[in-house]
Amino acid sequence: MQKVISTILCSFSLVISLFAQTDKMSSILSSNQNNEDKIKGLNRLAAELIETKQLNEADGVVQKALELANKSTSEAGKADAFDNYGLLAQARFDYTNAMNYFIQSLKIKDGLGNNNSIAVAKNHIGKIFFFQKNEENALTNFQSALALLQNKGDKAILAETHRNLGDLYLAKKTYGTAKEHFDTALSIYAEEVHDLQKAASIASYLGKVVTDLGDNDGAMTYFNASLNFHRNLNDVTGIGNDYLNLSKVYNTINDNELAVENVNNALAAFQQNNNQSGIAEAYYISGKLSLVQNNRGQAESFFDKSAEILRGITVQPGTPEILKSIAEAFSEMSNFPKAYSASQAYADSKDQLFNKQKAESLLELTTKYESEFAVKEKNRELATMLEQRSTEQMIRWLLIGLVAFALLAMYFVYKNYRQKKADNEKLTAMNETIQSQNGEIARKNIEMNLANLELQEKNGRLDHLNEQLVHEISARENSQKTLFSKDHYLASVTTRMRNPLNEIVGLAQMLMGSRPRRDQKDSIQNLQFAANNLLVLINDVLDFSEIEASKISLESIDFQPEDIIAELRKEIKTDKNIRVEFNLDKRIPENLNGDAVRLNQVLTYILKNQRDAMQEGYIETNILRSELIDNELTIKIDIHSKGSSITFEQMDNIFNKPANRENFDNLEENEVELVIARRLVELQNGSVSVTKVKEEIVTTLFLPFKEVDLNKTEANTEGGIPAYNDNYLDGKRILVVEDNKVNQMLVVNMLKKKGMIVSAANDGLEGLEAVQMKDFDLILMDIQMPRMDGYRAVAEIRRLKE
Repeated sequence: MQKVISTILCSFSLVISLFAQTDKMSSILSSNQNNEDKIKGLNRLAAELIETKQLNEADGVVQKALELANKSTSEAGKADAFDNYGLLAQARFDYTNAMNYFIQSLKIKDGLGNNNSIAVAKNHIGKIFFFQKNEENALTNFQSALALLQNKGDKAILAETHRNLGDLYLAKKTYGTAKEHFDTALSIYAEEVHDLQKAASIASYLGKVVTDLGDNDGAMTYFNASLNFHRNLNDVTGIGNDYLNLSKVYNTINDNELAVENVNNALAAFQQNNNQSGIAEAYYISGKLSLVQNNRGQAESFFDKSAEILRGITVQPGTPEILKSIAEAFSEMSNFPKAYSASQAYADSKDQLFNKQKAESLLELTTKYESEFAVKEKNRELATMLEQRSTEQMIRWLLIGLVAFALLAMYFVYKNYRQKKADNEKLTAMNETIQSQNGEIARKNIEMNLANLELQEKNGRLDHLNEQLVHEISARENSQKTLFSKDHYLASVTTRMRNPLNEIVGLAQMLMGSRPRRDQKDSIQNLQFAANNLLVLINDVLDFSEIEASKISLESIDFQPEDIIAELRKEIKTDKNIRVEFNLDKRIPENLNGDAVRLNQVLTYILKNQRDAMQEGYIETNILRSELIDNELTIKIDIHSKGSSITFEQMDNIFNKPANRENFDNLEENEVELVIARRLVELQNGSVSVTKVKEEIVTTLFLPFKEVDLNKTEANTEGGIPAYNDNYLDGKRILVVEDNKVNQMLVVNMLKKKGMIVSAANDGLEGLEAVQMKDFDLILMDIQMPRMDGYRAVAEIRRLKE
């Protein structure tokens, strides 16, 4: 009901706004001002409507301004109208027509010679080039605008030009030059133009940029400047965002007291105007700061509040990341139910955001095509209007000529009757000329009607093409949904297949350890071999389907690159005439943080495919240090191979081509592992490519890892952890709670062989009864069980021990 009322109120406000803008336009047109002032008023109104995204209303106002400018031959008014038409097309993502309108405006402004107006047009054209990734032409236009404004130029236009140059150099990653232009724009807006809203926007943006560059002092300077501007504007939302940004910076430099103070100020500001998304983010940061202070109860309360708010509001960019961080925090605090709930909310919000972005992309595409169609219609109407006006002017002058000739004839009749015959002959000739011109006009009207019919046919064909496009987009979306459902189903089914297969492998191992007869031993070995091969195949299918269904997750653990190389040497050894070498760059730290298992899996898949596809040759793997930004180290891995029967074309199709499903249809068994390797690299924000150098195939990988602070690691291990001992659990009482009989039997037998005293329970309720009967040194608990699951059982056992 509340949503319905909100929708009705929104529609009502839009209707009121439409009537208000219509009244404004009518007021301008009916005023006693001259036409030049009316044109300026209409163009100003159109610019305001474009800025507030009322594009359809702005369209009618701009059209009226252009009609009046054409009628009054106001060149400046026409230029401003073309500027507004360009901004309309730009707002509809129709950059081609936007560029055409801005160029028309520039041609008129060049003739008028007003440097400020020319600079505005240059800025518009530069922005279109920037949106189209044409940085060279964008720079040329922005610099041209800057040169025009150096001497007595309009300060607001000058500030806008510096801001545009700042955005351009930032995109080119020329950070020093970008910062200089942003600082200049900020100074002009604050001190000369007194536009504090734009000054605050630049200060906040610069604060985020220098934060990413690691300049915490500079970030605090800019965020404090933005805060002062927003205070002067009484912008509560801006004030809250500035306090939030300052809190993040203080948290980075470990100043917990100031971080807490600023996040509390942000929370108060957001609560003042009921900004739910801001309140949720403030609660989340408060939770992180509470964890730093080891106040787990308060942290949990803040995380609960943040998650509850985020579930109840419309998903926005950044919402999934906050929910994911909350889930990770609950997991670190061993609050697994809340971690699971936050993870579910994260997955739901990620899906909602994806659907929202997809809808926005479709709307953007539709808006662009509608804009292009509307521009064509507008140009046709404008041409028709101009042609009609030309015809009316011609007829008007023709009538004036007729009247003049009639008066002249009367004058000559009155003055000299003897010239009457000659005058009559001249008048007759004139009438014939008029009839001839009327015939020409009629012929042109017929041609115009034929052209209109042809244009209507083209419009009909365009409508048909638009219908086909919408149908194709719908079909493609349905196809993508079907493929995603298949991947999701395959991932679930493969996971369920792996569990019973693990049971088969475990039973085979147990039978092998029970001293079978020779004939039984051969059968068990065949069973082990077949089960292990099937398990490898299912693991590959599971990895592939989990990646396609976006269900795979990555670990962040400390590891040593030397250990990875040692494992690869064992895995890739061969009896063939193949030389296998590994070279590790000494500049790479001894300890890194990342997903070591997936790194091992990627290299194993690539190296095994190369090894299995050659009889002789060599595989040389070089692991090199590439670049270090903050504490993130990018590792470059070059794999040189010669003698492989795998062709460069196969590798090129898998590693270099865009990752479309069509590239991965009809893959051979060994190629599936290469596809998995590529997807795993991309999931780690890395890249993989393949080149051919003479007879060598060179596979190059770039993967980012975190450097490990050894001092911090050693501090965390102080206090001593007992070394692992195979006999550590000898004679210990172990309780195994497992509802699967096969798994239960395998685990019990395995533990008994290690000298442990083992008891078993079939579900959580039996496990709870067993704990009440006797004490156990260790409990192995399953999660999903009938009657009472593992979560509930653990909670009840802990309650007994209190």
